[in-house]
Amino acid sequence: ADELIDLVAIAESTPGPIATNAATYIGYRRGGVGGSIAATVGVVLPSFVIIYIISLFIEQFMEFQLVQNAFKGIQVAVAILILRAGTRLFRELAKNKVSYICYAAAFCAVLLVNASVFSFSTIYLILLGGIVGLATMAVNLHKAKGEGKDV
Repeated sequence: ADELIDLVAIAESTPGPIATNAATYIGYRRGGVGGSIAATVGVVLPSFVIIYIISLFIEQFMEFQLVQNAFKGIQVAVAILILRAGTRLFRELAKNKVSYICYAAAFCAVLLVNASVFSFSTIYLILLGGIVGLATMAVNLHKAKGEGKDV
């Protein structure tokens, strides 16, 4: 369980689906930075080539009403899956002020961005989450050293 939480935390620091993020993490565990790069490229490259080819014809494809409706349904399903995954991860995290504040802030920020109240890239949310996570880890390490615990 601890390794899975580490996997998700490290993997989600890069944008992309869980398969790509997991490949990045597993590649790093097996071969360091080079393994991480090789695994990520190996997972991403085939999809990239296929999507590039599709993008050449996407405008004609999107003119079909059936395709437009399918994409609207997919957006709803993805939003529900992301909310469900976030809720499951939250249940596994340590319950403290920082985790509650981060969860609530991220949830509100994503809602506001998706409701088009504010318009900015979610990359900023990812970076902010990473900064808060690193700061929290640094504080916890400092406390552990002060208490004489092995870190």
